[in-house]
Amino acid sequence: MIVVYVFFWLHVLGINYVTAKTNRLFGRFIANIFYILSFSVFPFRFFEVSFSSIILAAFIYNNCIIYNSMDISTFAIDILVFLVSMIVGYKQEKESRRNIVYDEAIEKSRKDREQSMSVLLPLFVAKQLLYKSMFERNKSFLKRRFRSATVFQSDLIGFTELSSTLDPSFIVSLLHYFYSRYDQFAVQFNVEKIETIGLAFFFFLLDYFF
Repeated sequence: MIVVYVFFWLHVLGINYVTAKTNRLFGRFIANIFYILSFSVFPFRFFEVSFSSIILAAFIYNNCIIYNSMDISTFAIDILVFLVSMIVGYKQEKESRRNIVYDEAIEKSRKDREQSMSVLLPLFVAKQLLYKSMFERNKSFLKRRFRSATVFQSDLIGFTELSSTLDPSFIVSLLHYFYSRYDQFAVQFNVEKIETIGLAFFFFLLDYFF
């Protein structure tokens, strides 16, 4: 980046680094490359980099321009075009990056909302709340009826007293066996698991609706 930076200013000042007939469009192309590199390497120091560029230009002008045949107006125009293009590009780049951050935040919020609803609500209810419009929810969701419904809740009676007399590793293995079997039954019979609270296991089963 430093090499590109030096080459650009040498070209703006008219100093021969390749040939005196080098096209100025190449210098502007180098300026764009410098902008991209400087923004990528110093994304939060853009104005500091621009200000230092102005200082460097003034320093080189005072020390080098007198030895090169170059009109001051041409020099000023090159500097102005360079700085304006950097500022405009910076604004566009900043807006683009802000939009990317906002999109990522919205997507993360949507996934968190989906996960929370899938835990707190039955799956078919969560899908309607997330993916249907307000009009569709008011039209169909509140009027839905089911032929029959089964609600299941299990608990271990006297577990506290029993666990005080058993080995902890055996208790963990026992609980794992019970609730893994419950999960298997939920998949096998297509029931909707609500949640597991402590030792309690909740699920329900709905007949087809109309």
